[in-house]
Formats: sequence, structure tokens, C-alpha cells
Amino acid sequence: MRCEDAKPDDGVIQEFEQVWLAQAGGASIPSAQHISPDQIARLMPHLMLLEVVPDNDEPHFRTRLIGAAHQQMARKLRAGDLLDEVDADHADRARIAASTGKPVYWSSNDGMGVSVGDFPFASDGHTVDRVVSVVVGGDKRRQFFSDLLGG
Repeated sequence: MRCEDAKPDDGVIQEFEQVWLAQAGGASIPSAQHISPDQIARLMPHLMLLEVVPDNDEPHFRTRLIGAAHQQMARKLRAGDLLDEVDADHADRARIAASTGKPVYWSSNDGMGVSVGDFPFASDGHTVDRVVSVVVGGDKRRQFFSDLLGG
């Protein structure tokens, strides 16, 4: 896992970041309830909504909405799954976003060209209860051969 402070140079992630920043207003962490569907309609295939499931030790994340780009990257992922059980590294990045209240950016270093931004949201402006994950990239030919060979 490689988390970075530098944002991926990608229009989709940057576009969602602008929506996230605009929603913050005076709150320290924006609320997802104020995002209009038409603001993000074009981005929907790239989004995954994660709901925070509180735990005494650390928060966990249940997948709620999974866009086509996320489904392409992680074929095992289904709505209602606990992210920790399917993709522990991604769950760790979501935990960092939830605990800091700031986006976490990640780019793969395996040649797939995948970039992810995890953006925290708080209904009350302070306690993170959702994380929206934005994914772009991926080498479709490599995915095809991986699927073909059963990998």
C-alpha cells in the first residue's frame, strides 16, 4: 500500500474533489446529503459509497453503492460487503480518511495505472459516517488476461 499526499493527476478525481471542497462550506468535513445527483452524475461509474460501521477498536466500512469502475477493478466486491473482508488495504486507506477528515490519495505501482481518492463525509460536519471512494484507470488488457487465466 502506498498512500500519498500528492493528488493523482486525473480529471475525475479532481472533479470530485472540487465537489467535496464546495460542500464543506463552514463545516470541517462536508456532508454528503447536500450533494445533488446532477453534480456527480457523470462521475457515478467511478464512485463507491462506504458507510462507517462503528467498532470499539477501529471503524469498519460497509459497501453501499459500487460504480462500474470499482466493480471492474474488484470483481469480488458487492454491495453490503464489509470492505475489510474484501480489500483490507483499501479499508486501511478509508480509515485514514475517516480519522483525519481529509482525502487520501493512492496510485498503484503495479503497472495497472489505478488511482483512488477516498473522501470523508460527516452528516454532522465533524464525525465521519461515510467515505466516498473515487477510482480511475486500470489496464483492461491485463485484467482480461488475468480473468482468462483465472488470476
